[in-house]
Amino acid sequence: MEKPQMKILCVHAHFDDLEFYGSGTFELFRQKHGDQLRARSVVCTDGRAGHHFRTRKETEDIRRKEQQAAAEIAGYETEVLTLPDGSHPREGCLILDTNFMAALWHSIRQFQPDYLFCPPLTSHTLAGLHIDHEAVAEAVRK
Repeated sequence: MEKPQMKILCVHAHFDDLEFYGSGTFELFRQKHGDQLRARSVVCTDGRAGHHFRTRKETEDIRRKEQQAAAEIAGYETEVLTLPDGSHPREGCLILDTNFMAALWHSIRQFQPDYLFCPPLTSHTLAGLHIDHEAVAEAVRK
């Protein structure tokens, strides 16, 4: 009898976030479950902001290619969150609203993970805060 498939999902704000706090966990699950693991990363922003000389479109294209290459190496699927209107949330501007919640709800329900990982909620007032990380954490919590 074949073992049931294990599904894990990491929802995060930016294209490089999984590598900072989820890739090791993904690898541990891969080592334990092998071919029975299906892992997915959901990036919740467009990846267009933050480069000092590239255009927003060039920055997005590079980040998408890098994310896809990382996913292929590590053996997970990658998805950029799509809002109900077909757009992607703008990096640095992600807020907890109905459109974001609907898109995230759809993405999670469509994948139906056994385990869901996301950024932690900030608990200390002096902790560094990034609006995109906080929005993802709060959305998943809600």
